[in-house]
Amino acid sequence: MIRKILCTATLLLAFFATGVGRATDVVAQAAVTRMNTVSRGTPAYEDVRQFILKHSKASQHASLDNVRTWPVSFTIASKTSMSAGDFVEAQDISGPPTPLPPNGNIGDTITISACSRGISESWSYAWGLTSTGGYGWVLQDYHYQVVNKCKDAIRQ
Repeated sequence: MIRKILCTATLLLAFFATGVGRATDVVAQAAVTRMNTVSRGTPAYEDVRQFILKHSKASQHASLDNVRTWPVSFTIASKTSMSAGDFVEAQDISGPPTPLPPNGNIGDTITISACSRGISESWSYAWGLTSTGGYGWVLQDYHYQVVNKCKDAIRQ
């Protein structure tokens, strides 16, 4: 299985002054973005496929219903918000967990993309309030496009 792993982190500092001559509180938040590619035929691939089927409508995953139209691989990008202390512990992360996380925090996102046989698809999810009133992964955006070459779809 070919895996491309990219782990980047952005540390954001916010300063809130409580007045002149008073102490300043420092609140540190980190956002970790991880990317990974999973290949067809692996358990991780099936986990990602099941995640998409569970968290989207039938019209938003037509290529995943028939084994003959399944993409060769999925590329997953996940963004997780955490405190600076948790960030220090998370530096050893090797890629998005599979199966994909059943829960998250407000601000967490997962984007899954695939392109093969002239079909480019992408699904973008965010952790938030679902239509049933609970919290869960909510599909924010879905793209389906017929392309001449997959590398053309990646550039868009």
